[in-house]
Amino acid sequence: MWTRQDYDAQQAMIREVSEANLASRGFKTSARTETLWAIVGHLFGSTSWEHIDQEKTVPLKFFRLGAPTWENVILIPQTPAPRCTPEQDVYNRSKIPAINHKAVLARRVGDYARTLNEQSNELLTLAKLRREHNDFNADTSHWVCLQSGNEVIDAYNGWVNAFNNAVDGLQIGVSRVFDNAYREVDTLKRCKAEVLRERDVFENSRSGGQGVKGINDAHAKFLAQEAVCSAFALESYDINHKAYDADAYYDALKKVASEEAQVSAVTELDRLRDEYVYKSIDVPSPVDFTRTASSKRFTFAQLNTGSYSWAILKPVLLAALDGIADEMNAAKYKIQLNSVYRNPARSSGKSQHQYGYAVDIQVFDFNGSGGSVDEKDWNLLKIITDRFHPSYTEPVAESGPGHVHVDWRQQSYLLIGGGELPECLA
Repeated sequence: MWTRQDYDAQQAMIREVSEANLASRGFKTSARTETLWAIVGHLFGSTSWEHIDQEKTVPLKFFRLGAPTWENVILIPQTPAPRCTPEQDVYNRSKIPAINHKAVLARRVGDYARTLNEQSNELLTLAKLRREHNDFNADTSHWVCLQSGNEVIDAYNGWVNAFNNAVDGLQIGVSRVFDNAYREVDTLKRCKAEVLRERDVFENSRSGGQGVKGINDAHAKFLAQEAVCSAFALESYDINHKAYDADAYYDALKKVASEEAQVSAVTELDRLRDEYVYKSIDVPSPVDFTRTASSKRFTFAQLNTGSYSWAILKPVLLAALDGIADEMNAAKYKIQLNSVYRNPARSSGKSQHQYGYAVDIQVFDFNGSGGSVDEKDWNLLKIITDRFHPSYTEPVAESGPGHVHVDWRQQSYLLIGGGELPECLA
């Protein structure tokens, strides 16, 4: 007969052992607190004396073996109880193999987790072992009686030890792999910084650094490191209330890649400016180029005689061209611009066409001789261009009589008519 005295002794032992287990796991408890009793009640189900069939032993069901969040659990004490009937022994012992197998699955999780090291980059195998453990159902309901009831408790406590060992191993292994992943992201950020440095030198120095090649080389290193980061196969974990968020890692990786793509992409303007780098001449700033500039008399398409949709067209040149065109118009001279802006691949040396200061104007039969153009026609056009104080006019012996080359290199404004060019602009 299961007496009230037996029941009270059982409850006292449960409290005492459970408090000791909780304290060993770092839980702050005081004797006979409501929190502790709630935990014990959860483990043992209804423990009220009034709910016990005093003619029988007490059926007991433990909570599910292995919470989804994988946190440490406490051991269950053996307690005084009546002796089991043969039928109860059969029932109790039928539960033990499944509980033992559950412990084997938990040990596999812990053992594998501890093999993860500084080179590990995947958690999928561990996740598979964890799911195998969680998905295996081990029924722990049993009769609280001697001796088979305590054998069930022993099997359960064997699982508890294996499970807690797995939790500790998970915390070490998962943390290590996430540390590995973020270490590689830090390296990726340094690769991105190198791309930024190459871009900065290319855009903000007179030499242009290594130009597009420097950016492409740095980008190639970034892509190689990005592949290392992308090879990580992570899954989210919650271990002892510490979250390991795989989505946060992949979001961080995407963010770095998106930022790098904005500076590593090589544009048409980059390719144009790279021609200056290739020729080892001064590289204009990106802000010096335009796709729309025009003058009163000439469209952008007429002024851009290069190979790209970008050009450099200095205001001093545009003003001079409009003035020259007005005077040629007044003299009834035909106007034709042969070349204005040209990219370096279509220019020679340090030609001012590359910097938006120069123009080649076609010479026609301005003197009306009816013959082919000659130096007299060339001089008639030069008289007009001289009125706008070019910095340089290519001699006819070099250019030939077919066109007049003039440029306003390094001039920031135009002197028209009889004004004198300041010494600093001469």
